Amino acid sequence: MDFFCEAKKLRLPLTVDDIPVPQKTVPKMASFAMSAKKSHEVKRFSQFVCDDVLKQCEHVQQVVDVGSGKGYLSEYLARCSGVTVVGLDSQPMNTRGALNRKQKVSKRWKKKAKAGVLKRSLADLSRKDISLTEDSLSISDLFNELSSTLSAPEDSSDSCLKVNTSNDVPDSSVSARLKPVAVKTDVLQAVAVDDSNHYIETDSLTEPLMNSASSFVPITIEINPSDYNRLLTEAEQLSDGRFISQEPFCIIGLHACGDLTSTALRMFSSLPTAAAVCVVGCCYHHITEEGGTTGFPLCNYLRSIDAHLGRNTRMLACQTLARFTETTSVEAILKIHWRAMLQVVLSRHFSELFNAVERLKTDLVVGRMKKPVKTFQEYCAIALQRLKLDVNRINPSHLTSIELEYLSRITKLQQFIRVRAVLAACIESVIILDRLLFLQEQHDIATAGLVQLFDPVTSPRCYAIVALSSHAC
Repeated sequence: MDFFCEAKKLRLPLTVDDIPVPQKTVPKMASFAMSAKKSHEVKRFSQFVCDDVLKQCEHVQQVVDVGSGKGYLSEYLARCSGVTVVGLDSQPMNTRGALNRKQKVSKRWKKKAKAGVLKRSLADLSRKDISLTEDSLSISDLFNELSSTLSAPEDSSDSCLKVNTSNDVPDSSVSARLKPVAVKTDVLQAVAVDDSNHYIETDSLTEPLMNSASSFVPITIEINPSDYNRLLTEAEQLSDGRFISQEPFCIIGLHACGDLTSTALRMFSSLPTAAAVCVVGCCYHHITEEGGTTGFPLCNYLRSIDAHLGRNTRMLACQTLARFTETTSVEAILKIHWRAMLQVVLSRHFSELFNAVERLKTDLVVGRMKKPVKTFQEYCAIALQRLKLDVNRINPSHLTSIELEYLSRITKLQQFIRVRAVLAACIESVIILDRLLFLQEQHDIATAGLVQLFDPVTSPRCYAIVALSSHAC
């Protein structure tokens, strides 16, 4: 018990939301092709950047999204903030996907906006007492004018946008948020959806709540950690001047994979025009610990003691304590138990494999099984086929004897996984705090800290590393 208590003290605190995460957190056209998890992440990340980071850097009108992928965050942030968002991704396929999605969102947005205008206009006509004079239009003329300007048909299922009428505005002070706190489930007023029947209320009937013209610019570019100035120059050229390299900008990254998070932090600390950074990391097993520019360690203290984690330890950091009850169910434990017994089968019946060390590293990968497997015998048959081994070399009775031999180990395995889950949070905390200390060691940093943006059950990698530059804000 003392071990668990000490481990809990060493990990970053997590707050699980009491309110369930809604399945639809953003308007349909802005959340096109988003899962509930992605919608949860994009909404909260954008809310924090808009309400906290950009408000502290009011002169910043451009954002760089490192590892933007399909542009879910970039597209959403560009529409709700109005700033230029340049998405950097090394994969041309992701850039094409982002452009394609941007076009589809714009098309849906225009259709939805027109349908909303028609709904509002017809409602206004029904409320007004129109007197017919020589100088006024007839009712039929009004309908003709509406139909001539709005060619899109009315969508009866969801004909207009809805707005959240709540007046709650989150605290805009970044300094008050730079600590491990849970972000409330309040949504951006400008883009929220609720269950009420309030239609768009704007001075102009054609003005949607979010920007209909997206300022998101996705480009394909390789991020070279050795020359960030050249990176900005190339980004300016590839964006046709929509991104200005000499102007201040904010760096963001939602689940920046592996070393990409440390690259974004180094980029922020190296460039005088980088006003702020807000990055959520992930995929710790892809972090490099050897070579020139490593992803861990970053801070001077851990580098001075030659701190090293290793791939297995970094893989463990990817697990989450918040999902412990889900990942340690009977079914999940049983699959891990089967995988361990498969190792026994391979050592006893295919001992020659263990002499080929290189093959063990590359070829002996079973992978996930999509179809449900009910017995250990069935699991072994599928696994041996994937490993391209002869299933007939094993008598089914041998598999049964191995299963009975190790039946008592299930309880110990469950205890072992529980200990690993506790340590996983501590290891992740070491990686995150190393990145935070790196920022705090830099000059010209006004403030730096951590903010829990997401519900850890919905999105396990939930901490954002945030910093503001003293000379750019």
